[in-house]
Amino acid sequence: MISAIAISFNNEDVIERFIKNIDFADEIIIIDALSSDKTSEIANTSKVKVIANAYDSIDKKIRNAFELAQNDWILFCHVSDQISKNLAQEIKQQIQQNATSNAFKIHSEFYFMGKRMKYGGYKNLNSVKIINKGHIKFKGYFEAQPFIIHGKTNTLNHACKDLSYIDFDTFNAQLTLESKARAAQLYKNNLRPNLYHLLLKPFGKFVRHYIDKLGALDGKQGFILSYLLAFAEFKCYLYLWLTYRNID
Repeated sequence: MISAIAISFNNEDVIERFIKNIDFADEIIIIDALSSDKTSEIANTSKVKVIANAYDSIDKKIRNAFELAQNDWILFCHVSDQISKNLAQEIKQQIQQNATSNAFKIHSEFYFMGKRMKYGGYKNLNSVKIINKGHIKFKGYFEAQPFIIHGKTNTLNHACKDLSYIDFDTFNAQLTLESKARAAQLYKNNLRPNLYHLLLKPFGKFVRHYIDKLGALDGKQGFILSYLLAFAEFKCYLYLWLTYRNID
């Protein structure tokens, strides 16, 4: 009835918990971004299909995973997502009973450095996580809206927890990986970086999260997170600049 597709990278500490957490799914597909730890080894069980994939070609692997999925309904998430029993039950009920919606949004409660982030753009963070693959078009993983939904989209009542922060180094490495992948995509789109991309865009990212979206109200964690997101923006265009100059 439902296939769960999740993306992982160096998640050996949480991958087993995640698999147990979504055991209500009829099928589990893990797209692993070439983890250097034991993530793939732990995930490779009888119920789980593991697809090894570099982040810079992740869009292609996501499309492949959708084609491999044996069910029409897809739960698209990260291994850091923690789905409660109430949310799991609601997901199953909506799929069984709802004949009008082709997608469902789920509210994510983001936790960073031991604190739930209520501001900085995370207070009302709703994203499409349940989709009928016959009624969507996948645009790209790094798009603001990765899916084009043909039909009605509803929002579920129960939220999931985003526990992507494990420790500082792991979280920062994840942001770096995403920056490199975004740079590779921008290179394919023939975007050439300039001072606007290297200076103003990172600064604007910090201002948007810390000031405009009131990240300052999350205290020290709000500042650190806003800084990391801004630095990740800078790294994206720095990697793009280096790519054009064939510099490692």
